[in-house]
Amino acid sequence: LVVSTGRGFRSPNLVELFFDGAVAEAGAYQIPSEDLQAETSFNVDLGARFQNQRFFVEGFYFRNKIYDGIRAQPLTDANGEIVQRDGLDVYQNVNLDEILFTGFELNANVDVVRGFSVGASFSRLDAEDAIDPENPVGESFSKKTTGRLRYMAPNGRFWAQWDIRRSGKQKSVELGTNPLGAEIPSFRVQNLRGGVRLFELGGGLLGRRPPSLSTEPAAMRSFVHFIPVLTTVVALFFAPRVYRRWRERRPAPHLMWWSAGILLYGVGTFTEAFTTLFGWNAGVFRAWYISGALLGGAPLAQGTVYLLLSRKTANRLSAALVAFIVVASVGVLMTPIDLSLVEPHRLTGSVMEWQRVRLFSPFINTYAFIFLVGGAALSAWRFRKHAALKHRFIGNVFIAVGALLPGIGGMATRMGHTEVLYVMELIGLLMIWVGYRYNISPQLSGVDARRAEAARKEALATS
Repeated sequence: LVVSTGRGFRSPNLVELFFDGAVAEAGAYQIPSEDLQAETSFNVDLGARFQNQRFFVEGFYFRNKIYDGIRAQPLTDANGEIVQRDGLDVYQNVNLDEILFTGFELNANVDVVRGFSVGASFSRLDAEDAIDPENPVGESFSKKTTGRLRYMAPNGRFWAQWDIRRSGKQKSVELGTNPLGAEIPSFRVQNLRGGVRLFELGGGLLGRRPPSLSTEPAAMRSFVHFIPVLTTVVALFFAPRVYRRWRERRPAPHLMWWSAGILLYGVGTFTEAFTTLFGWNAGVFRAWYISGALLGGAPLAQGTVYLLLSRKTANRLSAALVAFIVVASVGVLMTPIDLSLVEPHRLTGSVMEWQRVRLFSPFINTYAFIFLVGGAALSAWRFRKHAALKHRFIGNVFIAVGALLPGIGGMATRMGHTEVLYVMELIGLLMIWVGYRYNISPQLSGVDARRAEAARKEALATS
């Protein structure tokens, strides 16, 4: 059983005391009320609550009496007519003698099966001027009914909830005339929301880390661990250049995918740089695995797909690739972490307790290898005999080798040598950038641009 009482106090604010001007949203004119007194209240709550491991229910009756309640009232002349100013009705804040709020609330929740729960609540509220019951002071719903269905993952990292709320009629106390009439009709609202917990703040500057790592000396890190910082800088310079070229040549979906791919490449190396500088963090690790192992080469490969295959086929492959990556990412976000396997300033997928999640990445990496490395190699082969396309031959060789290197680093990571990945990522991105520059700049190999374009079309037509 719950019984509570309390007293409240609210001083009038500056707008209520001194504002003098039109209230556009209310269609009225407010004048100052410098003699306003503070509101005071006396509250009483009576109720009961019951709870066990799976069920919760409570019910309360409340009574809240406000003395000298502040409300806006029309200013009338000697004939009882509302005073006008600038074509608007004049209102002034005044103290009402007493305002009484009464009502009750019921609330219940039950855990149905593991992770799922349902709940509902019902509220009723009545308000009136205790001196003049006909004065519509009740600026709230008369009734409100809610229902909810919620799922919380067992490890607490993912949740989703569906809510439905029905609010009853609401009395109108706004300044001026309400276009809906004296009452706002009842209405229903539905809401679907969810969330994923990536970081835990507290106990450290940038999130949770295993206690055993918190005192790890920085001297344990070598120069190689700082290479991702440089790789991230390179990606931040490279990605905007490809994006601007896409803006100039839209729709050009291959450039859109390439710019996104380079940006995500940078996100992956940023998480590596973060870990080097600040130490291991669970949220950063998950971001690293998604942006690196799942998205490291796939967007770049998908850009090449749009150059090699028909638009219809490329669109279908895009949809399938995105769906596959989404499913894999959910697994990465939800898997528990084995903190005993965490290293202070190095990232590795071996810390995931759901090791089957790692089975997604070989499929994605194989897809990326076939289209990114294979596509660049095929283009180099097509252009090898054309002197006017020498720049494209060179560029695609650079891209093919550059795209291959992070894959080699990824294999080394699966064997516990993450430092190899850091080196290969930097060299690979630099080679891809050089290859990109060769492909868009025939003059780099001494070829006239118009001759190069004509030769490109001829090579594609005969291949």
